[in-house]
Amino acid sequence: MKRIIICRPDRVGDTIISSSCFSPLNAAGHTLFFMARQMMAPLFEGHPLLEGFIPLPNSSHPSPEEKKQLLSTLREIQADLFVHLHPLPALYPIVAQAEIPVRIGHAHKKLNRYLTHVYPYVKQQGEQHESIYNLDLLESLDLDRFYPLHYSIQLNPEDEELTKNLLPWNSMHSSSIVLNPTAHSPSLRWPVSHFIELAKMIRDQYQDPFVIIGDNENDPSILELMKDPVFESLCINLAGKTSLGTLGWVLKKARLLIGRNTGPSHLAAAVGCPTVEIFGRMEPIYGPNRWQALGENNTPICATTTKRWFETKQKFWRRSYESISPQEVFEAARPILEQA
Repeated sequence: MKRIIICRPDRVGDTIISSSCFSPLNAAGHTLFFMARQMMAPLFEGHPLLEGFIPLPNSSHPSPEEKKQLLSTLREIQADLFVHLHPLPALYPIVAQAEIPVRIGHAHKKLNRYLTHVYPYVKQQGEQHESIYNLDLLESLDLDRFYPLHYSIQLNPEDEELTKNLLPWNSMHSSSIVLNPTAHSPSLRWPVSHFIELAKMIRDQYQDPFVIIGDNENDPSILELMKDPVFESLCINLAGKTSLGTLGWVLKKARLLIGRNTGPSHLAAAVGCPTVEIFGRMEPIYGPNRWQALGENNTPICATTTKRWFETKQKFWRRSYESISPQEVFEAARPILEQA
């Protein structure tokens, strides 16, 4: 049995997907450490399947002091194997300097020299789910692959108490419908006008409160959304007001999350909240075959547009998101909303 460090240093959804390898590794008897950005700590500190959570600086360029601390931590753990699920270039020489015997990662022309085992990078083909690509890097451990794979996070009671103070109604005992209108790029958003029309359709038939989420309370999509009268009552705007831990509790008690495929959709799936995931980018590298949230209660809504001659990717993606109608999303949400 080995002492293994799994590292996923990038986005929230990618990191949550990586947790699907915990159960196979634990079942094989390995001692597992998980390394991710500090902001992920509320989901993984104290996790029953982990020997420890190792926080990375949220910046991709650690300071000299942060590098020194990481090296000290890695040497103290005395791991047998380190797995880079995604490249963080600043980390590779630190792991090599820690003299971890087996260092696994995907081929990268500038980083291969720091690895002992290099695997070809084929994820751009999108032929399987990201969780399976992760397990492919662990093939030398001869794991029993658990199907269906599932996410594995840990919410803590302190965050549940904090969540109760964020909601104006009967807190955790009232159902809600969570809307996420944000994305890291303006061209990768479902239009605010579509969210407003969808909210009106929902409000005509259901009286569940809306919860609006996002990283930044000044996000332009959220500011525009909150101007519409449909959100004047039975609605709370939590954008910029939650950690991943408190957002996890909000989603755990919600009836449904609607938004594009992004970090919160994977967090929702991890805590058992049904999702309607909007996919405007359907190229294999971005599409649902690779990125759909794991679980049975997650419904992808996919664009069917084709790229026009001389159309830029950004314009194509924006048009693809616009092509997904509020009615189509409402019909996907209806079966979930009609459940008792």
